[in-house]
Amino acid sequence: MGMDAIRLGLVEPCVLNRDLLACAFSSQPDMEVIFAADRVEDLPSDAAAVDVQVLLLRMSFAGVVGQPVALLEPWRRFFPNAHIVVLSESRVFTTITSLLRGGVDGYMIWDTVQLDEVLDGIRAVNEGSLVVCPEAKGVLYRDSFNTPRLTATELEVVCALTAAHEYSRKEAAVILNMCYKTFNVHMRNIALKLDIYGGSQSVVERCRELGFIDDLTHS
Repeated sequence: MGMDAIRLGLVEPCVLNRDLLACAFSSQPDMEVIFAADRVEDLPSDAAAVDVQVLLLRMSFAGVVGQPVALLEPWRRFFPNAHIVVLSESRVFTTITSLLRGGVDGYMIWDTVQLDEVLDGIRAVNEGSLVVCPEAKGVLYRDSFNTPRLTATELEVVCALTAAHEYSRKEAAVILNMCYKTFNVHMRNIALKLDIYGGSQSVVERCRELGFIDDLTHS
C-alpha cells in the first residue's frame, strides 16, 4: 500500500455488495479501505482515530420525510473532514439537489455506473472535484427546465403523506408536528402548482411521476 493511498470508508447495507466492493477497492494500489460497515454503530472502536479521506455511502432515500441530507449527519459527526460520495438508485431531482447543496462531493446512480467510474469518482473527489454521474446530470438538466418547483416544506408534506396510513392528512400533519389547518394550506398550494384537483393520493402519484419523491409502495 502506497504512502499516498486514499483512506476510504465504505458504507453498504448489503453484506455481499459490501464484501465485493471492499475487495475491489483494496485491490487498487492507491486506495486503502479503513472500514466497511452498514451503520455508524457497527464501526470499529478505533475508526474515528483514522483520518478517513473519502466516505462512500450506499443509501436509499425512498420514503424519507424531510431533507435527505440529514441522513448523512451521523457520518459527518464521526468523520467531519471526509469527502462524501453517495451511491443511490434515486433519480429524484430534489433528492439529488438537496444532497449536492448540502455538501456532498459526489452523486452516482447505483444501477448506471461501472466500477471504474466509481473508482475514478473517488479519486476525483479526493482531489477536490465535484462528481456527478451522467444519468444524474441528465436528471438535473431535464428537470431544472420542465418541472414546477415545490418548496422544502411542501416536499416534506408530500413525503409525510406517503408515510401516513391511506394517505391520511391528519396523520401526516402529526408526523410533521404541524397544525392540520396549516397542512391543508400547503396541500392546496401544492395542488395549484401541479394542476391536480383530486385527493391526497392523486397529489402523491403526481409527485412521483415528476420525480419529486422516490417511489415507495404504500401499505
